[in-house]
Amino acid sequence: MPTDRRYGAPIDFETSFKQAMTERGFRVGEGIAETRLSMTLRLGIMPAICDFMPGTNTDRSCKTVRDVNITFLNNDPASKKLNSMRFPNRCGAGDQVMTTTQFGRYVADQLQYTFEGEEKRLPRPVGKC
Repeated sequence: MPTDRRYGAPIDFETSFKQAMTERGFRVGEGIAETRLSMTLRLGIMPAICDFMPGTNTDRSCKTVRDVNITFLNNDPASKKLNSMRFPNRCGAGDQVMTTTQFGRYVADQLQYTFEGEEKRLPRPVGKC
């Protein structure tokens, strides 16, 4: 998918996700041999509103990330099993969605909350446009 004029490029999701996970103390990479937990992220793409202020003649020619499905492969028998997860891209009104960069950070926030939220008493992440 090419770079979208409003929502950005899909690679922006990966970049912001990895950066946010690294800032939170997680080690993220591709093909790391000594991993205890592997994640596979699958992005769904959708048409989205291009107008910043939707009106009567709304343009839906933009494309962005609809959702991300995450599956886990846990190689550590001592830790709890994680089920697959799905995070939709939405915020505020039902027709508004985050940019790919915002959505990458949001998914990282959700994962940190899943892994450490209760023990660190973190607030539940909220998607912001």
